[in-house]
Amino acid sequence: MDTKIGQIIKHYRLKANMTQADLADGLISVSYLSKIENGNQIPPGDIAELLSQRLDIPVELMHQSKDKYDKLVEKWIGYLLEEDVDSAVNIYENSIKQILEITNSTIDIPIELHKFRYFLLLHDLNQAMQQHQHLNMQSKKFNKMELYYWYKYSGIFWNAQEYHRRALQLFLKAEKHIDEFVLHEQKEQTDLYYRLASAASASNDLHNVYQYNKKALNLFRSRYLLEECSESHLLFSKYFRQIHDYTQAWKCTEIAEDIASKINCPTLLAKCNESYGSIEVDQQHYQAGISYLLKSYELCIHCTMEQKIGLILKIIKVYYYQNSHAEVRKWLDQVLITVQECYGNDINKLTLDIKMLEHRINQTNPFALESFIKKDIIPYFEERSSYNELQLYLRQLADAYYYHEQFQLAAYYYQKSLKTDNYLPI
Repeated sequence: MDTKIGQIIKHYRLKANMTQADLADGLISVSYLSKIENGNQIPPGDIAELLSQRLDIPVELMHQSKDKYDKLVEKWIGYLLEEDVDSAVNIYENSIKQILEITNSTIDIPIELHKFRYFLLLHDLNQAMQQHQHLNMQSKKFNKMELYYWYKYSGIFWNAQEYHRRALQLFLKAEKHIDEFVLHEQKEQTDLYYRLASAASASNDLHNVYQYNKKALNLFRSRYLLEECSESHLLFSKYFRQIHDYTQAWKCTEIAEDIASKINCPTLLAKCNESYGSIEVDQQHYQAGISYLLKSYELCIHCTMEQKIGLILKIIKVYYYQNSHAEVRKWLDQVLITVQECYGNDINKLTLDIKMLEHRINQTNPFALESFIKKDIIPYFEERSSYNELQLYLRQLADAYYYHEQFQLAAYYYQKSLKTDNYLPI
């Protein structure tokens, strides 16, 4: 590809365990080959063809002009922004990856940043972590555009690992750069605002939830993105649940459901029924809540495994509140198998929530429950500064001590659970 022909030739020569003298023999001088490989000389077509034949270099690789390569990369980035996983994987594995391996002596920061997004899109957190560490060492050299993508993709990276507060701060940093340069600016703004609102919701930062979800919804509407509009209304429903305005939460879910019905989207309809169920359960209308949650489960065929597990956990909790022990055991056995298949021994909020449920359902000794919370729950949520989540677990521990008439310990943990804003590690 123009100036990179030399790098391609050198890559395949080394791959074939040939010296420069071996490759040049009978074709060109060693010094001329050295200039080609160093990028100081572009060989004429006939010489390039002879070298590529001797090295068995794919024809299309040698004839890949820089313009074609740049268009290929632009197309790949477009697929990443659209979150078109299949197309992004196809173009990366069949073209871009090979070229990057050949030209790995030069660091192309924009490409490296989008590789970071590529691994995140594939949910390959191990590769994403390596790429994050690699980019972090280069971050002081980033220009404003590169900083935008660095902050945004880092936010996505930490959000995927449930460091929601850290993700929120990174998304806010990204926002400061967005107006200056970003291509497809409106699309980027919309995506960033919705991610900001979602991270704020997970962090219980209610002001930013409302502010950024409103901005995202306005942009979704202006671009007639109906599915995204429905998701945004569901996020508003969760916001109103968080401030205990159940009337507004219900109205937002109704709007989301109306859109989902019009576009005939079962996944969204499942989320809407889950939202209705959550609103009912929040108000302790357990029978109505379980009806909606079960309907959601019937519709969640195409939902992610994480969404299904979260939904089953809600169902188990409602049956637990209703003292429906047979139903609790049935659903718990089902979710334990699913979680093992999905996560193995990985630790996350869902797996910890399930272990907590097992303790509560089996009515284990509260001292054993306390040990589990100190050993697993507290370190996990402290590290992520998720103190609101931690308060819920401490309240459950206090309830367990109260149930076993350990009133002094119950009072201690009730007090701890109230200190949301000034949480002190145990």
